[in-house]
Amino acid sequence: MVRRLKRGKGIIVINQKIFKLLQAKLDLKPAQTYHHINNVRSKIGTANSKETAAYFLASSLGIDIKKHLSEEALEPVRRLGRSHNVVVIEISSKSKKKQKTTRIYRFKDSFGFECKHIPTSVMNEAISMADIYPYFYVFENSIRYLIMNTLEMEYGKDWWNTRVKKRIRGKVQDRINDEENNPWHGKRGQHPIFYTDISHLLSIIRNNEEHIRTYLPEGRITWLTEKIQDWEKSRNIIAHNNPLQDHDIERVKVNFQDWIRQLSG
Repeated sequence: MVRRLKRGKGIIVINQKIFKLLQAKLDLKPAQTYHHINNVRSKIGTANSKETAAYFLASSLGIDIKKHLSEEALEPVRRLGRSHNVVVIEISSKSKKKQKTTRIYRFKDSFGFECKHIPTSVMNEAISMADIYPYFYVFENSIRYLIMNTLEMEYGKDWWNTRVKKRIRGKVQDRINDEENNPWHGKRGQHPIFYTDISHLLSIIRNNEEHIRTYLPEGRITWLTEKIQDWEKSRNIIAHNNPLQDHDIERVKVNFQDWIRQLSG
């Protein structure tokens, strides 16, 4: 079954089951759901149909569209996943209490090349690890920004020199100097905190616990400390180009979701 909606120019024809799941996920009226579909279409390119935009949005929200669509309808959505590095989709919902905007990030699904010396098992591991890498990137940088924003608000722009141990500042300065000696290579970032390891971040947090703990459950700094220590074990495996086991991948995802919910609470 399909659902037909007419808004402005043209008619959008969407699988009815997917439309209902999409509407429920967004918690919006049909007309508002249609508005979001149009916004997604403007981001992925108007050469794509409104139906494809609707299915792309549904897939981005975690709806299993494969259950309801033919291979012919699925192919444009898969092609979009392969052709876009990152698509940022903003979903705004209005309620009596507050308005909330959610940003959904879609990363490129895979890359391809030919090399007869690499076994299939390594390529399968690479594809699996490519899927998990964004969790590490976002987790680590979200901690950097939490530290940077919190301590700058408390101590001003010179917080790096007054609230970070000399040992860490020295290590960071060595890395900055090394970059200056190799100007052909890109730089890490504008602020010294982007030259830190995750263990450095943990040290900075412990040294400034009275401010950071306000963002943690019941003020427990140990909660984040344990997650970072657990996270670092998996991160080190990835950093040395080795695969994580399935149970380690699941733990990474659970820890990430706990952290994001804590920041958003």
